[in-house]
Amino acid sequence: MIKKINHDKIHPKKHEIHNNTTNIKMSKDLRNLVLINSFYNFFYGLAEPFITIFFNKFGDLSEVGISIAILYIVQGVISYFVSNYINVLGPKRVVLISQIFESVRVFGFIFAQNVYWVYGLQILGGIIQGFNTPAYMSVYVNVCRDESDKSVGIHSSIPTIAYGVSALIAGFMIDMFGYVPIFILWGLQELFYGLYIYFKV
Repeated sequence: MIKKINHDKIHPKKHEIHNNTTNIKMSKDLRNLVLINSFYNFFYGLAEPFITIFFNKFGDLSEVGISIAILYIVQGVISYFVSNYINVLGPKRVVLISQIFESVRVFGFIFAQNVYWVYGLQILGGIIQGFNTPAYMSVYVNVCRDESDKSVGIHSSIPTIAYGVSALIAGFMIDMFGYVPIFILWGLQELFYGLYIYFKV
């Protein structure tokens, strides 16, 4: 007589493992972070190609490269020195203040007259992002501390898709609306992003 094998006894956690991988539980803070980062990346995807085209108005491609490099070099240096003080200052407070200044900086491009004006705004942007980046990372780590790998993966993928979609339509929006409305929208969303992180996450 062949005895029927009870597979549930051999693999008692089989169904539990299946449920853990299919049912994704995400905290309210992480859902808010996914939402606002998708919104932010959508606008940033518009700005990335747009800002390169805008910089090219004031010089050749080498000057465009310099203007972009300035921001990231300054950001890296500032981040190195301020990262140890972010938790003392309060990460969400730093994000909010940084985003307010970033909003003002973006509006400044509307009045740019030459490449040196652009360089100055990029230096300012590097300083702002030097504070903002480690502050945001601190917020992110605190929110994701107890989240599943699947939830963290969603946080990575959805905002990235939003960025890619918006980059597709950036050129069309510049042709339709020009530079000034895009800068205004970009500046407003920087302000909204800081307020949302501070009050909702």
